[in-house]
Amino acid sequence: MIRIGLVGSASVRADIFSRLLNVGQVAGDRARVTAIWSSADPERTEAVARANGIAEVARSLHHLVDQVDAAIIV
Repeated sequence: MIRIGLVGSASVRADIFSRLLNVGQVAGDRARVTAIWSSADPERTEAVARANGIAEVARSLHHLVDQVDAAIIV
């Protein structure tokens, strides 16, 4: 499985990408958003993670990069 990280949470695109991959499972078991990080609003980042089944809210961008195979900047 490809572990995808989201960089940013302020945009609605964070919800859309994570919902498609995690809830809608458009990639099946081949890819999943497993972590998210944002320098903006931490409450929004936590809310996106909870709503879309993202297991990890990374504490820094470096921490996110160490945990994923690919990243989507939103």
